[in-house]
Amino acid sequence: MRTARRLNFARFTAAAFLLAWPASSRAAGDSRGQAGVTLVFATGGGGGNPPVRHLSPVISGEVKLTPRLDALLDWGVLYTSYPGPSGGENSHFGPNNPLFALRAALAGGRGLTLRGSIGIAAPLAFRAGDLSDRVTADLGYSMAARARGFMDPWAWALNTVSIVGRISAGIKLTPHLSLEGHATPAALLPISEPIATTRGAFQVGAAVSYAIGPFTPGFAAQLSASSRPLAAADFTALSVEPFLKIESRRTFARIGLTLNAGAPGSTDSAPFGFSVGGGAVF
Repeated sequence: MRTARRLNFARFTAAAFLLAWPASSRAAGDSRGQAGVTLVFATGGGGGNPPVRHLSPVISGEVKLTPRLDALLDWGVLYTSYPGPSGGENSHFGPNNPLFALRAALAGGRGLTLRGSIGIAAPLAFRAGDLSDRVTADLGYSMAARARGFMDPWAWALNTVSIVGRISAGIKLTPHLSLEGHATPAALLPISEPIATTRGAFQVGAAVSYAIGPFTPGFAAQLSASSRPLAAADFTALSVEPFLKIESRRTFARIGLTLNAGAPGSTDSAPFGFSVGGGAVF
């Protein structure tokens, strides 16, 4: 039984990498849209806790509706497994909450861009089954959030529908050096859980990058805050991410390592999340 579970995990990993690598970042230039896949991998355990393995690929797409308005979609799934107490292996596979959004160009020129977006995360991630199934699901969605430094919590929040807004800005300081930043408030509204209350979330992030031909290495820092504890008694989480983007005229790829510098959690939480992705401009 354990061997079969390991084979399933290996097959899922291989399939996700095949999807992610050849096809996320943003390629420059005029286009009607783009599509890509990003795979996040994380492990947890230690301190006497069983090892946990986690994969969560996310498909992202955008289509230009007008010269100043884009339609966006982010939708993913997750797979998490860990040894069970009886010698077998427990696992969970499920969808996240897909985000549908509209993004408008608010200002631009002289190397400066300013954009605003509003969207809704549809409720597809639910708790179901018996207590054991719910525990496994909770662990899987928690790992997905931790592997991303608790960013975009609406995507991995169970039994919720969310309203999300974002303001993002970027500036090219030189032909090679760029700065980017964003601020994102969100309201996570519970469904099918009468005793739950609405949760507010707010996140900010900044990134600096330097383009060298088709390669753009960079460094990002992110802070996520919530009106309810993210884990234990902590309401905020800080993460950092060194990354590398590779871009051509019609394709792009990105790899990154998210480190939970100040993220809450115990020894069985994910201390990092490794991401690899790519896509194409059309």
